[in-house]
Amino acid sequence: MRSGNARGQAMAEFILVIPLLLVVLLGAIQLSLLYFAYQMVHYASFTAARAAIVRPCAAFQPDDAGVQHFTPAVFTAATLATMVAMPPQCMVSGSVTAGQPNPCLASDLDDLGFLPALPDTPEVRGLDFDERAAPGDLALTKYVNAAYLTSVQRVEHGGLGADPVVWTPNPEGPGPGIPCDVSGGQEQNVPAPGDDITMEVTLLYPLTVPLVNRVVFGIFVNFTSLAQDRLHLNRILGPGGAPEDVMVHPTRALAPIDRRGEFTRVLTAVFDAFGYSDASHARTGAIADIMADRAWFPIPVRARCTLTVEGAMYPLTGPPTSRGW
Repeated sequence: MRSGNARGQAMAEFILVIPLLLVVLLGAIQLSLLYFAYQMVHYASFTAARAAIVRPCAAFQPDDAGVQHFTPAVFTAATLATMVAMPPQCMVSGSVTAGQPNPCLASDLDDLGFLPALPDTPEVRGLDFDERAAPGDLALTKYVNAAYLTSVQRVEHGGLGADPVVWTPNPEGPGPGIPCDVSGGQEQNVPAPGDDITMEVTLLYPLTVPLVNRVVFGIFVNFTSLAQDRLHLNRILGPGGAPEDVMVHPTRALAPIDRRGEFTRVLTAVFDAFGYSDASHARTGAIADIMADRAWFPIPVRARCTLTVEGAMYPLTGPPTSRGW
C-alpha cells in the first residue's frame, strides 16, 4: 500500500509536469498545422504554375485585380488550394462570437470580382464540417479567407532563387505568342514551348493554438531574416528588454503590445512585399482587428514551383468574364 506521503508526492510531481507536457502537446499541434499549411501552399504554387501554362490567355490579362501579376486563372487555382488550410471563421466581415462559426457572405467577394463563385458540387459541400452553419457557408468562408490572405507572383527566368517581378502583358493587338481569341488577332506574350515558368504563392496563415502561437509569432518577428531584413519589422521586447523574452516569457512579452497595431504593421508589410491585391490592402485593418480579437497571430508561409511548357498548345480562347470565363 502507498502511504499518504507517497500519494502527495505523486500529486506534486504531476502538478509540476503537466504544464510542461501541455505546452509540448500544444506546440506539436501548432507546428503540425503550420507544416500542413506549408504543404497546401506548396501545392498551390504547383496549381498556379499549371494554370499559367494551361490557361495562358486568362492568366496574363493586364490589370485584372489592381496589379498586373495578380491574375484570375492563376489566382483562382492557388486560392482553391490554400482554402483547405483556412479557419472556418470569417476574417473580413461579421462579428466575433466565441464558439460560433461566423460565416462570410457572398458580398465579401465583391472586391474580388474576377474570382469565380464556388460551384454547388459534392466536393464543395464536403468542406462543411460544422452543422451549426448552413450548407455552403463554411466552404464560402474558407474561400473568402483564402482570397484575401493569398498572393501569387511570377518569378521571371531566374529559377527558385530569383526575386518575383511584375508580369507585363503585351498591349492589345498582334504580338509574339499564340492567339488568344477565335480570330487570332489578339496574342499575348505567353510562355512558349520549352520555357520554364516559376510561380510563388504566399499565404498569411493565422496561428490559432493558444500560447504557442505567441511563441512562434515572436520567434518569426524577432529572429527570422524575412521579418528583419525584408519586412523590416520592429523586434518585440519583453519586460527584460531582450528579444529572447518572447520565448522565455511569451505571455509577459507579447501581452502588453498593441496587438491590433502590431498585426496591422505585419499585414501591411507582408501585403506590400508579396504583391497582394488592392482588395487585401483595403481590408488590412479589418483583418488585423479580427485576428487581434481572436488572438490569432499571423505568419507568412511561402513556396515556389517551376514547371516547363512541354509542347505547343492552342489555348482555351477568350478573356475571363466576371467570376468565371
